Amino acid sequence: MCNKRLRRRRRPRPLRIRVQHEVSMNLDFLEFEGHSLDKLDYELSLDLWSSEQSHSIESERLNASIRDAQGKSLSYTLDRRGQRINVTNEMPQLSQNKEGSETVDLPAYESSRLAINSRFDLPAFLLRQTLLQWKFFNIAPHVARQSYRDIPNVVLGVQGENLSVILNQFSEKNDGKLRDAVELAMRGMVPGFKGVRTVRLPVEGTWAFQVSEDKIIGGINPTSVSDGTVRLLALLSIILSETEAAGPIDSMITIEEPEISLHPHLIPEITAMLELCANSGTQVFVTTHNPDFLDELDPCQIILCDKVDGFTEMVSAESVSDVEVFRQSFSLGELWEHGTLGATP
Repeated sequence: MCNKRLRRRRRPRPLRIRVQHEVSMNLDFLEFEGHSLDKLDYELSLDLWSSEQSHSIESERLNASIRDAQGKSLSYTLDRRGQRINVTNEMPQLSQNKEGSETVDLPAYESSRLAINSRFDLPAFLLRQTLLQWKFFNIAPHVARQSYRDIPNVVLGVQGENLSVILNQFSEKNDGKLRDAVELAMRGMVPGFKGVRTVRLPVEGTWAFQVSEDKIIGGINPTSVSDGTVRLLALLSIILSETEAAGPIDSMITIEEPEISLHPHLIPEITAMLELCANSGTQVFVTTHNPDFLDELDPCQIILCDKVDGFTEMVSAESVSDVEVFRQSFSLGELWEHGTLGATP
């Protein structure tokens, strides 16, 4: 996000990040009976005109709207400019400050510290919890193949760490229904696939997995399993874990090029699984350089990225002029390859 080209600029060019949550969230799980979060809107501006490793925060703004048990809408605003934070709210009973308004000046050494991390007001807490639900994956088969220890609150890692542990938990939870779901999906996509089982290695005390196939006696160790099969196991683990863990706070996952190492004919199955995950309440972002992947989507689901003057510009394929007219003769993947949609190197 910050490179040498940006640091050489003679004038500030701030990086702005905005997060909006506009889906009503029931707050009964926090013991605020009858309350619901109607809106959460956060914007952060960072100064990138610096050679320092940590960049100063120019501004932060958090707007929230919470509806109480009587249906009254209560507003909350955190407004930071430089080192000064102003908080105004109509919900002092849900805030760390009972007066309803507050001004705080941060010391200079906290110029890079987010204001939302220092607040215990309900909107700031809900924003932090929302961000903590975000997960980023770039599956690396050589990492996902390894054996891992079962530790408390273990989750699948960015590159597929702990895959063997997650698969073992699938076998133990709900009478193995999650494992059965993995095996059923794998049989439909991988010829000859029969099942997957986990074993605890006696020396290391770690969990490993083995794949069984038709007409092959015994289990196949991960080192002999194809990259595509390992990636599919990891993708299914991501999707099932997210679907199973759906809670009051919606999460977000991003997956880097899920179709790598897989046959192009599997792309419809992959997109269908990702849409199933999205329908469970998880927001799903996927990157791809494969035109076949675009053919399984609608223009409103595609964001096109171009690098312009050192910055990434993003445009919805839905907003491209005459895209629906072009689709009468060409697929979205073909339009992208021809350069009609943009997002070209």
